[in-house]
Amino acid sequence: MKKLLALLLLSPLAFAQQPNSNMNNFTLSCKVTGQVLIKTEDGVSTTYSNYEDGLEVGDTFPINFSYSSNGGDDYSFLVNLSKLSVFITALSRNAKGSIVGLEYVYGDSSTINLSEDKLNIKNAFGEMHLKRYYKNDYELMHTEGSGIGFARRTLTANCMNMPTTYGMVINLIKRKESEKWGNYILE
Repeated sequence: MKKLLALLLLSPLAFAQQPNSNMNNFTLSCKVTGQVLIKTEDGVSTTYSNYEDGLEVGDTFPINFSYSSNGGDDYSFLVNLSKLSVFITALSRNAKGSIVGLEYVYGDSSTINLSEDKLNIKNAFGEMHLKRYYKNDYELMHTEGSGIGFARRTLTANCMNMPTTYGMVINLIKRKESEKWGNYILE
């Protein structure tokens, strides 16, 4: 009886690190390592180190991730980096095969590329590239802004200790998209 009781009490702990196929939320912390803003006005170029009241070198910021699934083949993978105005969701219905991993296409100018080692987001306003460089450590490069009279920013950051949940979520998506994952097809 004691063994049965111990088994019942400990079994939830044994599976605590298993991915929940319905919902997973996790956060990656990043530290700004470099930043440059440049703008041109009346033929004169001006550079800045940061936006007023914005991120500066040495500041930290979170990237929030959320994976949810209905238990079937449909899923969503949300990336929220509010400090850099990045908020996008990869939906299963938009997944296409890519040379490495998957590509999610939205309209003419927005894409998400997802793989074990990279997460790239592009839209009309900028780009964010997150790339693994060692075990669970990632480097980030973000660019935004364009047009005369507006500043264009490039920011780099070091994002260490990606939660293991990211790898578990990637594996869930790979299983759901096994026919598309890494299978680039010209249309």
